[in-house]
Amino acid sequence: MAGGGCSRGLCDQISDAILDACLMADPGSRVAVEVAIKGNLLCILGELTTHARIDADAIARQVLRDIGHADGRWGLDADRIRIILELSTQSPEIGARVDAEDIGAGDQGLMFGYACRETPTLMPLPITLSHALMARHWEYRQTPEGQLLGPDAKAQVTVR
Repeated sequence: MAGGGCSRGLCDQISDAILDACLMADPGSRVAVEVAIKGNLLCILGELTTHARIDADAIARQVLRDIGHADGRWGLDADRIRIILELSTQSPEIGARVDAEDIGAGDQGLMFGYACRETPTLMPLPITLSHALMARHWEYRQTPEGQLLGPDAKAQVTVR
């Protein structure tokens, strides 16, 4: 599930948590979900073809709580945010093509990075360092001194 010291964005963590919930209950799930947030509005949009019974609203609220948006202190309140769900099943045309070809995917996602031998994680050094910085940010936020930091942070590393 999404959470903690992850360097993924808030919306990515919510869509990943929805995917995880579907796959845990139904490994054959097909999930294409996007999340967008603006102010106090969170939209969950996409297609789910699954036998899993999930509560996307509750999943989104829990992810918000897990990363530190439990009480509105940092601008978002997991219990007060307005959530719009626009989820449907995958189009029959895409489903039929995927089944016929046995290729397991209906479209492409966005990928960041590439495999390489620069680091033990097999990811480029700037990505590895950014992830480490964000993990350290999460750890520091758990200390009394770190309570002054908000949950939303970004790290950018450039290597020359």
